[in-house]
Amino acid sequence: MTEAFLRPSAPQTVNEIGLDLGLLQRLVLKAFYYSGNATAAEIADRLALPLGPTIEILDTLRKERLCEILGGETLSAPGKLRYTLTEGG
Repeated sequence: MTEAFLRPSAPQTVNEIGLDLGLLQRLVLKAFYYSGNATAAEIADRLALPLGPTIEILDTLRKERLCEILGGETLSAPGKLRYTLTEGG
């Protein structure tokens, strides 16, 4: 008889990650510091986070003017938008 193992689902929001938003913001800022600019998908891959929560974190950083969008292929694909640090970030 084989046992079925259930894998937990990936977090869909920052709250589901279970870590402090400030910590997650610092990790994203550090990733930008070492990489220059990157897409949301690249940051998500570097931090091993799902894309949805990564975009949430980037949105909070943009509202705090710590990062900005440089451009991207299309606004309908938020994972492909390229972000960079601002002087404040």
